[in-house]
Amino acid sequence: MVDVSVVIPVYNTERYIAECIESVLASDQVEYEVICVDDGSTDSSLDLIKGLAAKHSCVKFASQENRGQSAARNRGIQMASGKYLYFLDSDDKIGKDALRNLFHYLEKDNLDVLYFSGESFYETEELEEKFDNFDKAYLRTGTYEDVCSGLEIMQQLRNQRDYSVSPCIQIVRRDFLLEHEISFCEGIIHEDNFFTFQIMMNAKRAKCINDVYFYRRVRESSIMTKEISYKNLLGYYVCFLKMMDYMSRCDIKPEDERAVDNTLRMVKFHVRRNYRAIDKEEREKFYGHLNSGDRLFFKIVILQEVETEVNFNRRIRELELVKTSFSYRAGRVVTWPLRKMKWAVARVWRMIHG
Repeated sequence: MVDVSVVIPVYNTERYIAECIESVLASDQVEYEVICVDDGSTDSSLDLIKGLAAKHSCVKFASQENRGQSAARNRGIQMASGKYLYFLDSDDKIGKDALRNLFHYLEKDNLDVLYFSGESFYETEELEEKFDNFDKAYLRTGTYEDVCSGLEIMQQLRNQRDYSVSPCIQIVRRDFLLEHEISFCEGIIHEDNFFTFQIMMNAKRAKCINDVYFYRRVRESSIMTKEISYKNLLGYYVCFLKMMDYMSRCDIKPEDERAVDNTLRMVKFHVRRNYRAIDKEEREKFYGHLNSGDRLFFKIVILQEVETEVNFNRRIRELELVKTSFSYRAGRVVTWPLRKMKWAVARVWRMIHG
């Protein structure tokens, strides 16, 4: 058994895959394997992988028809022999001391899962200006207890605004995943939400460190930078439903309920936001992917919240317009003496009565 299996799903990333794999090959003082699963690439990605595999015995690969990133990752889990699993995307990279140090932390504290930090880097200045929200998206800055349960680390991460579902900034024990039958939900994007949720609901020994070992490339035509479509909405909604179902089958302590509730609310917020961001045609595509029960639940529960949110925002805008009107400003001037007298009377009353 090797120490760490690095699973890399690959789809049309011929410009980046060699750099990605080579960042792993720079690792030392740890036994590792690199498992690349080509998901039906139409460029030269697979040929580049085969070339590296011919030079390095630790590089293994498989090829399949295009089924999506989740299916490729799940195939990698099946192929892996490492004690721990790390998932790296084929356009990103890791630091040369990442695997060595992460393995040390995992072994030292006998962890089920270890969370850490990442940094973003941009292909162009234009992308940096357009997507500056990724600057600190993978950076954890809070202070964390040494070792705790998955639900406790969920609460700590949420309290300190460090919660991130990216599997690229966590490393997990393979036997733990297999024991709890945890895998990636296939056929959707944003599947990391459910994957991370399952890990946190089951982990007995979890830890978070702030060290940066992962480097995220922000580029054109990636899932992160593409225009929002029904696929984003569908991914978040499916994850929300699966998380609700999974939670209902778990025994959650009262002190952990707040963390779970906040996590579910966050995913539901993304559902509402993505629904509002797409047009009628995209919404119809979304409904077409749901069964009658999930469609009815969406319309009864989610749409009601969307309408409430829209009405609230409209009233806020109307109030702001009123505040900028001439009649409102004139009224404030006219009633100023009366309001000043009212405050003075209230102040005297408090002085007398304590």
